[in-house]
Amino acid sequence: MREILPPIILPLQDHLCLEALVADALRDRHPVSSFLMSEVDRAHVCDDRDVPSDVVRLNNWVTYRPSNHPRSESKVLVLPQDFSNERIHLSVLSLLGAAVLGLRTGDRLQFLDFKGDSTLVAIESIGVQPDASAILSMRQG
Repeated sequence: MREILPPIILPLQDHLCLEALVADALRDRHPVSSFLMSEVDRAHVCDDRDVPSDVVRLNNWVTYRPSNHPRSESKVLVLPQDFSNERIHLSVLSLLGAAVLGLRTGDRLQFLDFKGDSTLVAIESIGVQPDASAILSMRQG
């Protein structure tokens, strides 16, 4: 039995950034480019103001739990060029980052890792931190 994919919602600004990122990633043959492209292509795109507050979007905190981890993690979903600290950043050009993109609190998505093993990620909560821009500029020390 095949699991039904949860819908993806993307604000227009994120969608435009991600389309450019996918084009570059495909040209460079990045290993996550096809997966990210499939997620971006199936997204419902809407005005930024119409995106529900519980949707995972760029530069927002997301708390998620991958099936292969013992506990939940909270990170800021970022573009690769904004990734500087693995403790707080999750690149959208990673398998996990592409998987959580556009999902809503309570959604679960199953995807294959690089070994071909199935991983399930569940979205637990979304949050906008007032100091997210400061965190994006932090550099790993």
